[in-house]
Amino acid sequence: MTTSYSDLGTSTTGSLFQSLSRRLYPKTMKDMLDYAADLWLHEGLYTQTIRKSVRYFMTELEVQAEDSKTERAYLDFFSDNYDILDEGAMCGDEYMGFGNSFTSAYVPLIRKLTCPRCSTDFPYENATNLIKLEIPALQFKGTCPFCKSAATFKHTDLRKSQTDIAPSIIRWDPDIIDISYNEITRGKIISMNPSKGDCPFVQGIMKGDPTYIKDTPWEVIRAVVNKQSMKFHPENIHHMYHEPPAFISKYLKGWGMPPFMSDFGTVILILMLDKYNEAILSDYLVPMRVISPSRQSGAGGSMHMAPDLMSQVDFGEIKTKIDAMIREHRKNPTNIFSSPMALQYQIMGGEAKQLVPIEMMDHYETRLLHNMGYPLEFIQKTMTNSAAPIIGFKMFEKTWQHFSNALNHWFTWFGGVAGKVRKWDDVFIRTVPVSIYEDPEIKRIKMDLAGAGKLSMTTFFKTINLDYARELKRKVQEQELENDYLEQMQGLMEKKQINMEALQSIPAGAQLLMQEQQAQAGGGPPSADGGAMPPPMSGSGGGDAGNASLQELEAQAEQMAQQLFGMEATMRRSELINLSKNNEALHALVTKKLDQLEQTAETQGLAMARQQGAPPA
Repeated sequence: MTTSYSDLGTSTTGSLFQSLSRRLYPKTMKDMLDYAADLWLHEGLYTQTIRKSVRYFMTELEVQAEDSKTERAYLDFFSDNYDILDEGAMCGDEYMGFGNSFTSAYVPLIRKLTCPRCSTDFPYENATNLIKLEIPALQFKGTCPFCKSAATFKHTDLRKSQTDIAPSIIRWDPDIIDISYNEITRGKIISMNPSKGDCPFVQGIMKGDPTYIKDTPWEVIRAVVNKQSMKFHPENIHHMYHEPPAFISKYLKGWGMPPFMSDFGTVILILMLDKYNEAILSDYLVPMRVISPSRQSGAGGSMHMAPDLMSQVDFGEIKTKIDAMIREHRKNPTNIFSSPMALQYQIMGGEAKQLVPIEMMDHYETRLLHNMGYPLEFIQKTMTNSAAPIIGFKMFEKTWQHFSNALNHWFTWFGGVAGKVRKWDDVFIRTVPVSIYEDPEIKRIKMDLAGAGKLSMTTFFKTINLDYARELKRKVQEQELENDYLEQMQGLMEKKQINMEALQSIPAGAQLLMQEQQAQAGGGPPSADGGAMPPPMSGSGGGDAGNASLQELEAQAEQMAQQLFGMEATMRRSELINLSKNNEALHALVTKKLDQLEQTAETQGLAMARQQGAPPA
């Protein structure tokens, strides 16, 4: 039985269990995290399978509060300030790839300086060219931008206004994290130790870079400068971790174990295959080419060099000439060369395709991911087979229940931080389970319940990926648009009515003049109301309009326009369509006459309105 963490993974029960993977088994948490980083950065299939599996659960957020107003406030806050599902997915990547994810929330602040001479307060970021933070004294010294005197300034950190506060999400590098763990109470004290890692913010603070000094929490600056650990408040740090079994927990001391550690032997095999493949591709991918004098056929078909060639030729000189030919060929591939003897060309090497164990690589990568609980559809390079009942919703979700729970705890934790800053009520936040979100049978049941009035419309609309509140707003907007259109139409109808009344009240002299013009143009006798009797609306004008003279056509168009002008718009449009089918020339003239009548009526109606006052309502 192992007695210390350094012995974890090393068996003492006999040589049967001794292997390379057990000799290489990580002895510290940093070693585990280094292996995790190597797999994440260099094994693409491993990384992408984790990312696809994590994002499978990123459906939509569901806020559970006592009233819908609070739920809507949280959802709007997340939507306006964060890509919250993407933030959760990145924490999920760390959780599944490294076994640990440390997240804290940073509440924005304003670092204010006070001049001891003129007592003026001003933000530090407005005077970074005049005032610097001296390291390691941790004092702001420089020239006051107001009284222009040299001084040491007092600093005060203030929160921004409540309406502007949107806590930032900080994911911490596990290399600079320390954990003090109580196995009995399962309580943790998590600290950030900047001296353990090589972090850009540590270098920036030590250089006094204003980018880091202007709004980094003072506790962090002090910890970096003094090379001390900074303890997080328990409510301000969230640790997502793979909780190990009790037997291993005593060695991990509050840390989570990366999931790949349960199949560490396969990890070593994959790393070995990667290394061997690199060597094979380096040595065997590009073949070596050799040019040499050709062997001659002697008596009996045996292969040998001709004796006279051996005795008369300097092969050192031949090699020099062949090398020169190769150089000239690379400069000018179209050049023609000559040789005093036959040459032979050989290719040596280039067997990389036969030597690289592709099937073995695929086997061990698939084995590792399968043993870690990833579905085959996420491991494969194609998703063509995943359209079936979406890879067994319930089985996959049950297997990954630990991840779903951890994710929901993270969303609830961050919602609590944001809610406390804005003084909102506490809520529970979760992602909608995929089996509920996507299952067609559950969608149908929800539709029936909504139709029977036993399910809220908000819940039903979420089923079909719609927002009920947003749809209500759109309905109101559509109603307002329809009302505006109806008001415009009513105004046009009133205007037309005024024009019609104006036309009917044409002075007697003008009416007689119009009747005489119509009579001269061939119109019929005047009607009882003072107008000419209209011709039949057959489209041909009651006669052969195609052979009619221009004057007759004009008169007929005038008469038909008068009749059409008094009709309702729909009837007028129908008569004009029929007329255009039977007589295009007459249709063009009638249309022109109608436009003239509209303009005349509008002018006369405007004149009457000015004489009589406002038009009737």
